[in-house]
Amino acid sequence: MNWIYRTVISIGGRNMLFALKAATLTVILAIPSFLKTSAEFAYANKFVWAVFMAQLTLTRFRGDTTLGVIARITSTFASCLIGTVIWYISAGNGRGNPYGQAAVCAVCYPSFFFARLYWPVAPMTNLIIWVTMALVVGYSYDDTHLTVSSSPEWGIDVAWRRFVLVTVGALAAGIFSHFPPSTTIRSYQRRTLATTSAELGSIYCLVVSYANSHVKKDNTITVRSLLAIRSKLKRSLVLKENFIYEVNTNVPYVDSHVR
Repeated sequence: MNWIYRTVISIGGRNMLFALKAATLTVILAIPSFLKTSAEFAYANKFVWAVFMAQLTLTRFRGDTTLGVIARITSTFASCLIGTVIWYISAGNGRGNPYGQAAVCAVCYPSFFFARLYWPVAPMTNLIIWVTMALVVGYSYDDTHLTVSSSPEWGIDVAWRRFVLVTVGALAAGIFSHFPPSTTIRSYQRRTLATTSAELGSIYCLVVSYANSHVKKDNTITVRSLLAIRSKLKRSLVLKENFIYEVNTNVPYVDSHVR
């Protein structure tokens, strides 16, 4: 009976509810790929990009999701421009050739590799820029030299499809982040500080009991508890950076007696 109780409790937990919300978002965005009337259009235009981006953007906290939406849209726009410029420099108005592509890549890629490793920007932004650039160039070359079942064509056609679908997926995740269960970083930080204060009180009692005891006791539990609290507080410091991306809808409380 114990495992049945734990299963029922876990179904109503925040992790399970978030998983159901993410699954619902994935199903909604994947519907065009499974309908007979829209499947061909969805496969030809790579609707799967929107599904992937929605899954990667949606997080437990609204602040993190908002940051992901902004970073993915801006970095995808910049990378689509870079990929389009590289393609048309190497191909011109034609369909591309391996020699021109190799020459342009030999000139540009060393600086791109250096930027990928040492550019002091957010890791997500850095990664998306260069991955999307490679996708634009790679899909353009594949479509002009290989026979594939579904392709977004080449050059600017790949770039605008990629940007539109990434925007659709990221915005869909941003909208879904406001659906329940909707968790803010502020509320998580408050709960974390409250539970940490309670745990520190218990640890203080253990330390006082250990200090007043004349019998040698094992203090492993106390040390592990302190290390767990320290790691929890370090994680909360990382999350605190995304406070600014959350819209505070709470009305500030003003005590009339203070005035």
